[in-house]
Amino acid sequence: QLLASAAKSGLLSLAELAALREDYQHAVLLAELGRVPPFLSSLRFLQLLCEGHHGGNQKTLTVAGEASKINLLQLCADYLDMLSTRMRTSSVIAASAVMETLLESVQGPCEGNQNFLATSGIVEVLNRLLRQHDIDGCDNEVLTKMKRLAVNVFQGLLEGQDPSSLVLERVQTTVHLDTLQGLAVS
Repeated sequence: QLLASAAKSGLLSLAELAALREDYQHAVLLAELGRVPPFLSSLRFLQLLCEGHHGGNQKTLTVAGEASKINLLQLCADYLDMLSTRMRTSSVIAASAVMETLLESVQGPCEGNQNFLATSGIVEVLNRLLRQHDIDGCDNEVLTKMKRLAVNVFQGLLEGQDPSSLVLERVQTTVHLDTLQGLAVS
């Protein structure tokens, strides 16, 4: 609602929403070059929109902009997927920022976003991130923080789910429990 209202009021134009998509493409290029992208400030903005579990703002992330229909959650999921295959210090920092945004988008819970993300491939990506270790030049604390965020996103995805839910099934069939056990004892 806030994004749509911001676009209607002129606070955030459709062009600015489209710029988020361009920022994403620029962020992918910077991540490939090993640099932390300015896209992170846009992610922080989206994260703050979802703070307090405001359902209207959370739902807007899947269809932002009335005319352009930009799916910001899909952009975040795709970006996180790309980062998970090119891990370096800048990727870990950017991945943590993406996961903080994803976490706020599902908490409350926001069932629509939970279901969307569960079918977007994010469960596999989070599982891949949990298995990361010894990234050249990356401080162990930064890597551990990223892994904790991945676990928190899993918790957010599972919040309020009943035993027969698609989300629970996706997590149970995808997550390597030995990886989680290894995190718990370390």
